[in-house]
Amino acid sequence: MRVTTIINPPVGLDEVMAIIEIVFPHFKEGVKLDELETKPFPYLLEQLRAVGILGMRRGTITTDNDVDVSEKNRGTLLVEYPKASAFYNFLASPEFALFKDKVKHGVTAPPTLKLFETSSGLESVGDDTALGLILLSPKSGNDLAGLLDRVKSLAKPTLGSRAVFGVNLNSEDNEIVVLESFKDQKELEQANVRPAQQALLSQLREIATMTHLLANIAKVDVW
Repeated sequence: MRVTTIINPPVGLDEVMAIIEIVFPHFKEGVKLDELETKPFPYLLEQLRAVGILGMRRGTITTDNDVDVSEKNRGTLLVEYPKASAFYNFLASPEFALFKDKVKHGVTAPPTLKLFETSSGLESVGDDTALGLILLSPKSGNDLAGLLDRVKSLAKPTLGSRAVFGVNLNSEDNEIVVLESFKDQKELEQANVRPAQQALLSQLREIATMTHLLANIAKVDVW
């Protein structure tokens, strides 16, 4: 896994309110998630507390671009940091190296880590238990600021104030994220089939390379 450099985010976020990491682990087929929770996850949480994280959500990916992946053992983790340097310092620490060693028997590769500057923190998710994640990259060029402006203008009329927009700080990941949380899976599913939501997703696919993920999530008691 690479410890990437931070780049200046493009103009577009009205105000940067938070630093959120989105983690996509790569579990081996057949490995039960709870097998990795008895020791490795509590250890990870202990080390993240030490760097002052502000919040965490963990969950399971249920849908990937309209394909049901609920049986594929795909997890996700969202972690809010007080600042980007806390994330990078943790990645370079011996504690993180030890954590990777603790879970290596249950994964096929190091996790995919994405760090975003976002318009809101995890407090906007509250106690919601379902999440939509839209990852978008320019189809050509690297005009992330222009793409973000277009995405916001398209998304806000449909998603309203509940949408959280983010800009990826990893230099090799030229992408933005849109997060939308829901009270439960039923509410998420109902929202996802509404004509306005489907029209928005179609518009976003036209202007960007898009990955649309749906997930069940739970709040982690950090402190």
